[in-house]
Amino acid sequence: TFSASFSSPAASTGTPLTVYRDKADGKEYFYTLLVPADAHRLFPCFDQPDLKARFTLELTAPQKWKCLSNSPEASPPRPAGGGMEIHRFLETPPLSTYLFAFAAGPFRVLAGPSPRKGLPPVRVFFRPSKASRLEAPLLFRRHLECLRLYEGLFGVPYPFGKLDFVLVPGFPYGGMEHAGAIFYREASLCFDHPPTSRERGRRSTLIYHEVSHQWFGNLVTMKWFDDLWLKEGFANLMSYYALDRLQPGSGAWTRFHQDLTRRALRADVTKGTAPVYRPLGNLDDAKSNYGPIVYDKAPAVLKALLFRTGEKRFFRGLHLFLSRFAWRNASYRDLLACLEEAGAGDLSRWSAWWLLTPGLPAVRPRLWRDGKGGILSLALSQESPQGWWEGGWPLKVRVLLGYPGGRKLLFPCVLEGPVGRVEGARGLPLPSWILPNPANRAYGLFLPWREGAPALMEDLPREKDSLLRSRGFASLEALSRRGELDPGRFLEFCLHLLETERDPSSYTEVLGTAAG
Repeated sequence: TFSASFSSPAASTGTPLTVYRDKADGKEYFYTLLVPADAHRLFPCFDQPDLKARFTLELTAPQKWKCLSNSPEASPPRPAGGGMEIHRFLETPPLSTYLFAFAAGPFRVLAGPSPRKGLPPVRVFFRPSKASRLEAPLLFRRHLECLRLYEGLFGVPYPFGKLDFVLVPGFPYGGMEHAGAIFYREASLCFDHPPTSRERGRRSTLIYHEVSHQWFGNLVTMKWFDDLWLKEGFANLMSYYALDRLQPGSGAWTRFHQDLTRRALRADVTKGTAPVYRPLGNLDDAKSNYGPIVYDKAPAVLKALLFRTGEKRFFRGLHLFLSRFAWRNASYRDLLACLEEAGAGDLSRWSAWWLLTPGLPAVRPRLWRDGKGGILSLALSQESPQGWWEGGWPLKVRVLLGYPGGRKLLFPCVLEGPVGRVEGARGLPLPSWILPNPANRAYGLFLPWREGAPALMEDLPREKDSLLRSRGFASLEALSRRGELDPGRFLEFCLHLLETERDPSSYTEVLGTAAG
């Protein structure tokens, strides 16, 4: 047994133990934030994700304060004298140091619905001044509905003995997935104004993201921060998957395209981009791995892998991964081995391009006419926008052909090299426009058929599918940025689209592009 005495300062910023002083009443609220590698500044430890430990915590705090940590309290608080009392918490399961957490202060606490068989107790901690704005029943419902969904999808029960969440004033991130005790920025869950539909949607995906981390990141943790995408990529993918399943009509995959895919593309077409799996030499570099490649490209690539393998095989592979490595650490190679075992096929080439290679493919249609004004052959070609590689990204794509009168035809295409033929298009009449990847099921910079761009701009304002409108708009913008569509003509199209667009997020997307 090794014993040590130590101290750690608390401050309003820059320390792993933060104190927030409420300007309204002078009360203090304390909370920890150790991600990615600040636990050693709070207590002596080896601060790396592959060294897991079991934690037992005692907190001495003023009477009537509410305290929480990763595990439930072992017993009611006991007096410590001088107006203080001691809170003792049960030993945790094996956790990485960055997942250890506690919070203490004059919080109010509300308990959720009485736990049913298989569901953990759930509570919310919040400042009393936020009681009138707190939508507690809705927040409980959002947490528990995705928890049940994930248990069904993964085939693995929720791994912790409780699910607390705390609305932390001054919290620097939207949320942090501490095991059994999620910390949220107060303003992310409790609005001081009537929220827009967009704000409600973002609140839902934030909750779904943090709850999914209880499996991806907490139950199974990456061995090192070069595999940070394993937890963040899955959490972002699952948050939109849950939004689509639990809130039909929310336009979840349109939001995914606008929130994640487009942000990933903006970073990935630059010469400063990086691969999804990025080797890191030491802990000092850990924070540098947080960014659009991990948070935006990784979920887009995983979504494409889900489409490539099929949902049944994909979630069977995740079940194997979460079961086999429960309470342990894993790498991307472990994940791929489980997916292959579940029937996904050999993923070595897929991972070489999509995880280990920086950049992305630029994909465009290639059409050859027959002598009768129809299609002799239709193919997709790919290349690196930066000119780094010949296009070799493994792609499974659908291609949409648009005709007068709103008629559309959809065809599959598989690329394992620079060119892939679109089977089934030979002999068809010449389309008005061609749009690869209309449902955003693959990842890459997908360009429309250049000759059909005017017709696509004419048809899109009448299109009812918000995802197809967003994909078509993004492809035309990409064509304009590459100098293949007159910028003035594209701006006219943006202004026309603004006259008809009724989806708030899509309107913002078009307006921001036109203004920028």
